[in-house]
Amino acid sequence: KYVPELGMYKYRSWAVGSTDLGQTWTTLGSPGYCDHLGPEGMCEPGIVELAGGDLLMLFRNGEGSLPCFQSRSSDGGRTWSPPEQLHSTGCAPQPLRLSNGLLVAAHGRPHYYLWVSPDGEGRTWTSRTRIGDGKGYASIVEDRPGKLVFVAHGTETDGQSGLVAWRVSVER
Repeated sequence: KYVPELGMYKYRSWAVGSTDLGQTWTTLGSPGYCDHLGPEGMCEPGIVELAGGDLLMLFRNGEGSLPCFQSRSSDGGRTWSPPEQLHSTGCAPQPLRLSNGLLVAAHGRPHYYLWVSPDGEGRTWTSRTRIGDGKGYASIVEDRPGKLVFVAHGTETDGQSGLVAWRVSVER
C-alpha cells in the first residue's frame, strides 16, 4: 500500500516504559513484522497487563474489515511473541482485565463490539457482542465489578456527533 520511494512504510507498534512516573521514557520492544500482516501493518495498539504479569498487545492491521492481531510479552515488553491473527476485525482494540478475572476488549469500525476472553489471558476469545452502531473508536472502563461503561463516537443511526455511552454487564 505504501510506496518506499515516497518514504512511506507500514506501521509498527512499540512498548515504552518509565520507572520515574513518566518523567522519562525508554523504548522497550516491538512484536515485529510478519509477512501475513495486511497493507498497514501493526497500528492503534491496546495493551494490558494480565493476572500473571505478562503483557498482551492487541492491534489493528489495516482498514476495519481486516483481522486484528495480538502479541504477548513475558519480560515487561522487551520481547514479544510473533503476531497472532484473531478472528475479529476492527480498529483500535482496547483490552481491559476485569476484577472478576475476565479479559474484555472494546473496538470500533465497523460498528462497536465487545470481545470477551473467559480465560483472562486472551488465549481464547469466545464472544463478540455488538454494542452499537457507528464507525469510530471505542473505549471501556469498569466502574463496578462486572459493570462497564462503553464509550464511543456518535452512532450512524441516531445522528449524534458527540460521545455516546452504554452500560454493559459482563458476568462469568
